[in-house]
Amino acid sequence: MLGFAIGRRIGERVGWPQDRVELLHARFVAYQQAFIAEGSSAPGGPLSCANLHHAEQWWLGASSRGDRIMAEEAIARAGLSEAQLMARYRVHLRQRAEAAASAAASAAR
Repeated sequence: MLGFAIGRRIGERVGWPQDRVELLHARFVAYQQAFIAEGSSAPGGPLSCANLHHAEQWWLGASSRGDRIMAEEAIARAGLSEAQLMARYRVHLRQRAEAAASAAASAAR
């Protein structure tokens, strides 16, 4: 995942088309969210045995097959299309912008 993120930033700096960079960033955010989403569906909360087992299986798979492959498989299991990834990414960006604006407004008070 780190290599993926670095590669995306290099592509952005050397002038890759904006839609390509945006799709790659959307995928990266989706990869990050895939781990969280699958773990949060485990019964019992974030420190439950089921969730800890999920995390252990994720990292065992990531160590043998790669974290990106594990994330891609999670996205495939969720059945998300590229259009859905982009829609989720835009929601993510909007939420980050709103949180930053709220924090700035609070700091100004």
